[in-house]
Amino acid sequence: MISLLRQLKPSTPRRRKNSQEGSQTAVKKPTSITNSEHRSRTDGIHLASTSQDLKNTPNIALQNNESNNEVLNKQIFGDADDPVNEIPVSRLEKKDKIDKGPYQPKFDFPRTIIGSKYRSFQIEWYNKYSWLEHSKVLDSAFCFYCHEQKEVFISKQNQVKIKNRQIMERLIDIVICLAKGGRPFRGHDGSKISIARGLFLDLESKYDPTLKDHLTNGPQNALYTSGKIQNDIITSISNIILRKISHSVQNKLVSIMADETSDCGHHEQIAIVLRFFDDKLNSPVEHLVAIRRLTSVDTQAIFNELKVVLSELKVNWKNVLSVCFDGVAAMSESVSGVQMRCKELNRNIELFTTHTTFEKISSEIGSTLRILKSLSTTRWACRAEAVAVIKINYSAILRALTEIIETTKHSDIKVKEIGLLHQVKSFNFVFGLTMMHPILQLIVKVSKLLQSPHINLINAMASIKSLRAAFINLRNETEFLIIFKEAKNLCIELEIDIPLVKKRKVSSRFDEFAKTQHYYETKEEELRSLCFYQMLDNMVTSLDLRFQQETIKIINAVGNLLNLKLNKEEAAVLEEKFKISQDELMAEIRLLKEDQTVLTGNPATTSSGWIQWMQENKKYKIYTAFNAAIQTFSVIPVTSYSCERAFSKLTHVKTNLRSTTKQDRMESLMLLYVEQELTANVEASEVIEEFKSIVPFQRRLLL
Repeated sequence: MISLLRQLKPSTPRRRKNSQEGSQTAVKKPTSITNSEHRSRTDGIHLASTSQDLKNTPNIALQNNESNNEVLNKQIFGDADDPVNEIPVSRLEKKDKIDKGPYQPKFDFPRTIIGSKYRSFQIEWYNKYSWLEHSKVLDSAFCFYCHEQKEVFISKQNQVKIKNRQIMERLIDIVICLAKGGRPFRGHDGSKISIARGLFLDLESKYDPTLKDHLTNGPQNALYTSGKIQNDIITSISNIILRKISHSVQNKLVSIMADETSDCGHHEQIAIVLRFFDDKLNSPVEHLVAIRRLTSVDTQAIFNELKVVLSELKVNWKNVLSVCFDGVAAMSESVSGVQMRCKELNRNIELFTTHTTFEKISSEIGSTLRILKSLSTTRWACRAEAVAVIKINYSAILRALTEIIETTKHSDIKVKEIGLLHQVKSFNFVFGLTMMHPILQLIVKVSKLLQSPHINLINAMASIKSLRAAFINLRNETEFLIIFKEAKNLCIELEIDIPLVKKRKVSSRFDEFAKTQHYYETKEEELRSLCFYQMLDNMVTSLDLRFQQETIKIINAVGNLLNLKLNKEEAAVLEEKFKISQDELMAEIRLLKEDQTVLTGNPATTSSGWIQWMQENKKYKIYTAFNAAIQTFSVIPVTSYSCERAFSKLTHVKTNLRSTTKQDRMESLMLLYVEQELTANVEASEVIEEFKSIVPFQRRLLL
């Protein structure tokens, strides 16, 4: 019956046609009417029941007088039997109306353009549907029986809506639970008889009677268990999270961190993280805002993706304080890299390269380490662990390779093992293993420190300086002899030959190549000069080159600021980069030196300690420039390791068994998985409203 009424009248109110189109209705003019009273009369299953309908009726004059309710209750519109009028209160009048039956006027019904065709009420419908009645005032169709019980109908409709929203809330909770854990939603067979339907369907039907009743007795075309509905719910939650992040970063200084990697489907993915100062938490925070697929890994493609993401979040490039990328050429190249493209949009952007300095060092000493196969190309902890494990189990590895060669019947395997044994069972391999073990232990210690999301630039710089000093201290005769003797003793124990130096004739002609002008008497001298010293020199040089002079100036200035020892030159640097008044900053430092409650001790050397002290003592209202400088400095990231953490979770979301996951779904799932705190705080009612709005049509379930 409802579907028929929808055919008879469109749901949106429209203006009635004039008398030239066939409408000849005489209507008694009312003295007054209110919107609320009119809605109480006309609510029901009819399709046009708002006061706007009466306003659009040319033969009715409306007055806004809400106090004249007594007159209104007696007001008659058009024919007294027109369903637009109030139902008679008198028992006899009501019985008379019921005896008359449905109001079915016959005249030339107005025509309305719907789409590309004219539609109108058809008089033959009276014969087909005896319960049907028509309002000449509203040009609307009504059910004679239902209209008398409109309150019951509305109440029932609200009950259905509440039940449907309860179903949606449970579906949303299931999606959040699975997404926060990075768990798969679907199985390989979603049929009812399958035992591998997936976690989403299993959780729906097993533990909740409301959902179980919905799946059993609900409309089969609106069970909301399909992959498309899952995607819509996931997208709705993702949209809400991104809106919250976007709202948080408005008119704030932000730092951009980005890194790229390949997923298990061999697609290049770029992770983009924003870092900004959260006033509520009184500390800098980092949020993943995008995981995007790259069609190309060149500079322009990466830069374009960055611009798109910032545009979607409504972040102005003028508010970008710094950008932090890894050390690959496309990102950090000084002439045409992504960093320089960002610098073109904002000259004040500070450029920072992450601790992938060590990746560059690795490539420079690749000839020495090419025998060692790393477990990971991006995790220095894995490299250090691999070297340590091989060193500890070296003799067992040799025995295992020998046994495989002697017992295998597969010629290809035997050839590979013979070649591998030849490389491993050599003095060069043993020396490289012994030499790299202590060096990698130093690197991995600093690398783990730099991976902390709470580390600041001053502590990071101190760690880098300590690492540099450790490399320099290793570069001496004593340290080399310890390493060489350890390698030599291991070779003697395992009966590995120590090669002699090939003596060569010194060239009679002078040139720039050292090898043609000099040769070494012993293997010890050769390895010390050409391997050990050269590797350490390359590491120290790379560390020096990675830290630009301009960056060091900022770090030194903030370091002195934290100790209240800032001079005018350093204050000028902070004024230029942080947009604060130099005079105000210097004045506040003088006042802080005389403040009896000023922060003292170890916390005074950290930006986080000052920020906390300012908040606890309400000093940020007094020392505004000092507080702004420290907060701004805390927004600058040390590394892009937040992107690396996102990539670690990417391996959970997009596995070999889920390698065909669509990009949009994967991006939304990654956001929910990485930003678990924001995901947990999403309200189901928000998700339902977003779920309704992301499609251009009405959902099948009334929500």
